[in-house]
Amino acid sequence: MKKRLVLTMGCHASAQKELPQQYMTAKQHWQCEISIEDAGGVVDEYDIVPDRKLYLNDFLDLVRAEINKFDESEDCIWGAKLYRLSKK
Repeated sequence: MKKRLVLTMGCHASAQKELPQQYMTAKQHWQCEISIEDAGGVVDEYDIVPDRKLYLNDFLDLVRAEINKFDESEDCIWGAKLYRLSKK
């Protein structure tokens, strides 16, 4: 599968850019790569990949719910990259 980077987020990220309308109106396959580094330097990396096509807003809700688990911590640095997957 091909991956196209759509959005990056992180604990030090500035304001988000506006997402293209084409991603908002059609269900697509998505992947989010999340990387978290704690105060001790331990890095945890994992992916969120739904088993079906979703609207971008629905997928972002899933990603935000996951990020909210560790976003309030002052001791960790995190980043997330959101990709649209395609078979082309």
